[in-house]
Amino acid sequence: MHILFDARAAIPYLPGINRYAASLAAALAEAILDDPGSRLSLVVPSRDALPDVPSSQAVQRIVCELS
Repeated sequence: MHILFDARAAIPYLPGINRYAASLAAALAEAILDDPGSRLSLVVPSRDALPDVPSSQAVQRIVCELS
């Protein structure tokens, strides 16, 4: 399975949706790591966004500005 999640809202100046997007991305990454053969692509606003998401070959970050 391959999941694409747009996490561009995970930026500090959007506090409510930021927390939701960051928590969902972290939970998806943990689930992907437990499921061999699955992949997660995260669209993020910057390279250093979502520091709590573990780095892995199964988790790819695609940098794309919010606008």
